[in-house]
Amino acid sequence: MVNFLMAIKLKYNKKEHPEDLVEHMSKGYSISSWCAKHKISRKTFDSWLLRYREFKRAHDLAKTGAQSWWEDLGRDMALGGNAATYIFNMKNRFGWADKQDISVQAVKPALIIGHDASETNIKIEGNDIVELPNRRGKGKAKA
Repeated sequence: MVNFLMAIKLKYNKKEHPEDLVEHMSKGYSISSWCAKHKISRKTFDSWLLRYREFKRAHDLAKTGAQSWWEDLGRDMALGGNAATYIFNMKNRFGWADKQDISVQAVKPALIIGHDASETNIKIEGNDIVELPNRRGKGKAKA
């Protein structure tokens, strides 16, 4: 008995596959469901993206169509459905994330050695300590 998976050798169809991919994903379906429909692996799908320029263009268009479909659904859900399910889907499928503003400031401690602290001139630029000539014009302060 021949393994049925070995018997299937689907060839890329330049006319049908790009068009069908756009149509399929524009209904909200995933790449995986398209692969299952055509009995190909995700590895084969990815190799077609690299090999066939028109398939890559169709894929780009199909992703936009899928996201548009889900955004339309989200509008409907916002008006009376389950918003949590929608948000979960968009985060996982389209890279949505909660906005987080994080600010980190680093301060370098400096040990200034001089005869008199009033004689030492420094300026901090970003994370760097810049030595300035001392007030008496006798060279640079030590840092």
